Amino acid sequence: MEYGKFYLIIRKIAQLVFPKYKAPQFEPTDKPVVYVSHHQNMFGPVNVLLWYPKFMRVWGLSVFIDQQACYDHYVNYTFTQRFKMPPFIAKPLAWGVSYFVSRLAQSARVIPVYRRSRQIIRTLKESVETLQAGASVLIFPDIDYASDDSEVGRIYEGFLNLEKYYNRKTGEHIDFVPLYAKQTTKEILYGQTIRFDKDRDFIDQRDEKAQEIQEELNRLANTGVEVDVV
Repeated sequence: MEYGKFYLIIRKIAQLVFPKYKAPQFEPTDKPVVYVSHHQNMFGPVNVLLWYPKFMRVWGLSVFIDQQACYDHYVNYTFTQRFKMPPFIAKPLAWGVSYFVSRLAQSARVIPVYRRSRQIIRTLKESVETLQAGASVLIFPDIDYASDDSEVGRIYEGFLNLEKYYNRKTGEHIDFVPLYAKQTTKEILYGQTIRFDKDRDFIDQRDEKAQEIQEELNRLANTGVEVDVV
């Protein structure tokens, strides 16, 4: 599994424009992991996906993968409600942007996330298949994804159900690794790996593990963590 040509071309062009971020030259474990990162109003996704050297599949809202759904989302929410554009501007703009974004998402092998839908099981299934195939998964669980704050606020905990589904399918546990794009040093940093305890019930420790991930991301945001970089 690898990125499509369209995504690779767009990423190469973007790398000529955006500041370069140094990425760790070592992996946190010898197996695929679930990276958990800070969205920070697109700052995190842009810089992690631009500069992280290895293939990984990011979770993204399902509306961005289907062109028509993408168009509807931009017209009915992003451009009109969030950016306050009048419909006569939003509609033609959304038409062009939706074709570009949906094609880019498909080429980037984005894993579709179906919020408030029973189809979320498809997200979990595809994520487990990705891990079993040897590729890592990247998730941005911020509730306030539009915040520009370098620190992580509250995060959705639902993504941690991936641990339960993965354990049921494989008998193993997932390594959740905080991954942070640090603007002040132009680095992508690993945090401490977080694992569920095998001798405790999943529900009993879900909130605790979500808190640990949030705290570790904020530690990376506020301290000068030293890593070997290329």
